[in-house]
Amino acid sequence: KLVIPFITANSLYSEEDTELARQKAIDSVEPITRTLVTNQTIVSRGQIVTEEQYEVLQLFGLVKPQSKTQDFVSATSIVVILVFFVIFYFRHRRLSILQDLRSITVIAIGFLVFLFGARFLIPNRAIIPYFYPLPAFAIILATLFNLEIAIIFSLSLGLLASFGLPNSLDLSMFYIVTSFVAAISLGKGKRFTSFLYSALGIAFSGSLALLAYKLTDPLSDLIGLATLIGVSFLNGIASASIGLMIQYLLSQLMGLPTP
Repeated sequence: KLVIPFITANSLYSEEDTELARQKAIDSVEPITRTLVTNQTIVSRGQIVTEEQYEVLQLFGLVKPQSKTQDFVSATSIVVILVFFVIFYFRHRRLSILQDLRSITVIAIGFLVFLFGARFLIPNRAIIPYFYPLPAFAIILATLFNLEIAIIFSLSLGLLASFGLPNSLDLSMFYIVTSFVAAISLGKGKRFTSFLYSALGIAFSGSLALLAYKLTDPLSDLIGLATLIGVSFLNGIASASIGLMIQYLLSQLMGLPTP
């Protein structure tokens, strides 16, 4: 209080100079660029969102919920197409197996279990989609019923399991090709070695499908591709093992004779 009367300002406030100084300070800050690749996880489930992650979510329009009408219409369209395809196909074939209520129940339950499992585990993941043992469904149907039923229902399952995902094209081809090869290489499944051949068929056909779609992808690298090829071999082992176990259990429960 004693010195306040003796203090005199030796400079005056200039709004123009202040704004120029602020702008100069802003311009001197170098921008930080962050690159995101396809299928990269921005924020994990249950994680606290940081300011940087929130900015990325805003950039991609993921903060505010979007209308689900288009998603519902597109999903309904693909389901209707596949339903009519299956109905018209087996209407002309008139297989006696599909006139048995137990057989239809097994096919329907198996189809839904593998489909909902895929839709729950596959989205927003990079490696699990290629490990998910979807070809096991084709092995089960080929053993319990026949090759024709295995191929038709595996085709529908492969399309629905990957529908609407960012990598749906290569993933659907991966599922369809491995399922077809699994059912065909299994043959009549009379020996345990038949399931080994089926596992190898899944592994090699899945690896070739990955090379066909991932090798020319600029976002893919050799380490990631090698990892996915290794996962396709694990997929073959898992699919053949699950198919062998489930077809044995179902044949005992339903009293179906199998090779």
